[in-house]
Amino acid sequence: LFPMSLAFLLARHNRRRSAEGVPRLSFPDGRAYRHFSNRYVLFFFSIGIYMVALFLRSGDILLEPGFYMEDTLHYFNLYYGGSQSIAFVFHRPHEYYNILNNFAAWCISQIDVCLQGYAYRIFSVGLSVVTSACLVFTNLYVTPVIILLIPLVLGLSGMNHLLYYATITFQMYVVVVLLLCLMFFKAPRSRFLFYLAGAVCLLLVWSGPFSVVALPVAFLFLLLFNEKQKNLLLVWLLFCVLIYTSTSQGLVQIGNLFDIRVVSKYCTVMIDKVLLFQLFDRGNLYIALIVAASLSLCVFHLRNERNYLKYSVIFLSIVLLGPVPLFLSVRIARFPEPYPCHLLISQFFWLAWLLFTADMLIRKHWRNRELWILLPMAFIALVTVDNFLHPERRTLPLLPETQAFLCAVSNAEKLQLEKKDRYVVLSYGKGKFTAIARVGSHGNGAERLGKDGIADESIRRFVRE
Repeated sequence: LFPMSLAFLLARHNRRRSAEGVPRLSFPDGRAYRHFSNRYVLFFFSIGIYMVALFLRSGDILLEPGFYMEDTLHYFNLYYGGSQSIAFVFHRPHEYYNILNNFAAWCISQIDVCLQGYAYRIFSVGLSVVTSACLVFTNLYVTPVIILLIPLVLGLSGMNHLLYYATITFQMYVVVVLLLCLMFFKAPRSRFLFYLAGAVCLLLVWSGPFSVVALPVAFLFLLLFNEKQKNLLLVWLLFCVLIYTSTSQGLVQIGNLFDIRVVSKYCTVMIDKVLLFQLFDRGNLYIALIVAASLSLCVFHLRNERNYLKYSVIFLSIVLLGPVPLFLSVRIARFPEPYPCHLLISQFFWLAWLLFTADMLIRKHWRNRELWILLPMAFIALVTVDNFLHPERRTLPLLPETQAFLCAVSNAEKLQLEKKDRYVVLSYGKGKFTAIARVGSHGNGAERLGKDGIADESIRRFVRE
């Protein structure tokens, strides 16, 4: 009740300011970038560049269906055959709800199994691309050159691992980034769109464990800005997050705040892997100080831009809070080092803030053409070096037999084994992430066929004995 009461209080106070809304970010001479048709042209052009770069970098993986990580264990293996009810989307494979992932897997299970590998990939790539580019439409960025860079920078370095594009599993982290991005949008004026936004917030919150980061971010928006309509949406968001976090008991370890080893690891990770993008030798404090001093000078130079300072507080708070759910969890003991997925939020919004700062510098010095060249070149160089030094972020081992396996399952279905009270188990892969499909009868007394009972060689090669 306390956060809701505080939010409603903030929504009602100072009505004169709330009527004005958040001041428009504009150029120093008062000319706002209002040509949305131009913005759309820039957006689609930048998306085109981004997609070309993405497929040049990782096209072989993105075009080749393959079940990576828990896409087999928690999704294909559980949903194959479309026999699960829609209520099964509420099951918790990771001890917390992943409703959007589960719903996507459930929907895909209803189509021809031969197409499911492609459907997994289309869903993952589509959601990742939307997340990488959606900040373009927040009106925080107005200079054309930065708008062109946003999808490229956030898509190739902000999304710091190809698994986000290749798996449904890792969408549990992407949806949290998307949720936080949507918080920078203005509240819809249409009642229908407002309720739709509320439903989207609910879905995204209940689809990723790191959505707890949205809780303090929502408070910051309430405290720093005063938009009545948006405040109501933020109250709803706070409520959704609080209910979601209450469903996962026993994972929080507040004592980690006072554990010097945990705090030291957090600081090292934030400096090496977020601030410096893991481009330098570990523990290079001098370079970190130079980077921090340079950025501090930029902030000092923009100190009179009140909205810039407010949004910077929010951006940097997200950066600092991104990995906190892991470091305050009992799970931290399982990880000698945080995985890339645990740092996605911080790295994504660190780059988003750097782009925002560059955008403000260009606006402040609109006639300084050198900035139009030097700042974009710096970002392009960063993305290039980042991808060159970290090939593990842009590639995965190919799984060329996945499509053959799915087609074998489809061919086995055509044998209509259930009418003969028989079944066959097909599998592909090694270890716990093996894709497994039981085709035919699911009765307890059904006869299981081995390779000798299957004449079709395309099926026999995947029969699990």
